[in-house]
Amino acid sequence: MLSLSLSSTAEYALRAMTMLALEAKDGAINARDLAGKTRVPVHYLNKIMNRLVDAGLVTSAKGHGGGFRLARLPSRISYLDILKVMGYNFEARQCVFGW
Repeated sequence: MLSLSLSSTAEYALRAMTMLALEAKDGAINARDLAGKTRVPVHYLNKIMNRLVDAGLVTSAKGHGGGFRLARLPSRISYLDILKVMGYNFEARQCVFGW
């Protein structure tokens, strides 16, 4: 059976993206609020979010009303998309369930 052990970075990225998906209707979430809601240190979260922005999964805006938001509908972003950005390389035929 295949065992998938996630790094803290990957786990934090999944938490952040999940929170953005849950809060998507409310607009952008600033880094400090997102860090508090996900229990991720804000400086570490900013590094993760920058990687997600560079990958096109998240957008960011500075200033009043700024923050992070998903770049597309939550249904159009998979866990695999997020994990790939965080450095997990899966073979095309590899199944996380070991099938």
